[in-house]
Amino acid sequence: MPFGYNQIFTDIPESWITAGVVSIGTTGAPTFTTKKPSGLISSITRTGIGTYTLALSQGFPEYEFFKAEVIGADGYTIRTETITIGTTPTATSATLPVITIQAVSGSSAAELPSGSKFCFLLIVKKMSL
Repeated sequence: MPFGYNQIFTDIPESWITAGVVSIGTTGAPTFTTKKPSGLISSITRTGIGTYTLALSQGFPEYEFFKAEVIGADGYTIRTETITIGTTPTATSATLPVITIQAVSGSSAAELPSGSKFCFLLIVKKMSL
């Protein structure tokens, strides 16, 4: 698993770190295979061509870092698509901010192929007390 997955999924003083693996289904539908810690991200949905929304379980003022790698259906080939943050967190309600991510090939939105996966690492800034 990339990013030292099992070592860094917990807490650093001003930030929360989460990592996960998302499998892509036949219609582009995403499903979490793994996420650590399990409660930080409440859901993932496909909202367009290669566009996915991560709903967070609580409010965060901003994200600090996001990195993802797309892995082919064979389980080991790194694909050429990249995944980037599409927006800064925006509130869909008072308690569920969302982060939009976008798969891109070249300069165009790209649908991730069925059977592929993406592994991600997300660091968000904690709310001030």
